Amino acid sequence: MIKQTIFILLLFASQILFAQKIENVNFKQKNDTVFEINYDLSGTKPEQLFIVRLHYTTDGWKHYSDSLKFVSGDVGKGITGGKGKTIIWEAFKETKKLNEKKIKFDVKARIVNSKVISNKNKTGTFKDTRDGKVYKTVTIGTQTWMAENLAYKADSGCWAYSNIEIYGYLYDWETAKKVCPIGWHLPSDSEWTTLTKYLRGDRIGGGKLKSTIGWNNPNSGATNESGFTALPGGCRNDNGLFVEKGKFGSWWSSTGLNSTYARCLNLGYDNSSVNRFYYNKAFGFSVRCLRNF
Repeated sequence: MIKQTIFILLLFASQILFAQKIENVNFKQKNDTVFEINYDLSGTKPEQLFIVRLHYTTDGWKHYSDSLKFVSGDVGKGITGGKGKTIIWEAFKETKKLNEKKIKFDVKARIVNSKVISNKNKTGTFKDTRDGKVYKTVTIGTQTWMAENLAYKADSGCWAYSNIEIYGYLYDWETAKKVCPIGWHLPSDSEWTTLTKYLRGDRIGGGKLKSTIGWNNPNSGATNESGFTALPGGCRNDNGLFVEKGKFGSWWSSTGLNSTYARCLNLGYDNSSVNRFYYNKAFGFSVRCLRNF
């Protein structure tokens, strides 16, 4: 049987290449076998990507473990700089002999790419002639997006959860498909994929989409270097309840699965990933419109 011990951790912040620093390393134990290590990757440029690795030592840094494998979050390849990074380590999947009372962690990072995406994406505005509202826009790669959630009041299938000026309306799927103004459309799942591939994939793309403010802590990985400024507008579930504002944001795609479910994109306050799910079309989610070619 594994000895489950409440460990006393001493956390070590190591220097990395090009005067970048791992700072503000801290720890908390989520349960008997899972640990959460938080850190900041400071002094970086927006276009830099890093490989981040987690190690531990039990003899005062004389000997380190190999790079830990059972980790998730802001670890591995393709990590951007910034604050509020989180690594989850499933300790007892890694080793069954970790019963020392003291363990020290070392978080290391190395630059792997200095030519990722520009933080000077083209911005502009668009006026919706239906109600006169002016939206910010941003061109990311080959696509031009509204940089705000749609806030057009439809006749049905449309609800206000919170501050409409900030979060926009929530729409059911049938309404979402037809609510964008002329010249714009609800993006398909493949068009969402084009966006996240440009941002180097689903694993880290969420942080590049999320606003750096407006999310509950820790707002993991948020840099908004894309200019998309995603906000956690929550949702209206199929029972008519409003939930998850501040924690999650969900945006419809035009891609349906069957008569009941359709594809959406989801971002969360506690990770930097882009997640895709099929949800009941009766749910109320946010809408971002994509400009027609």
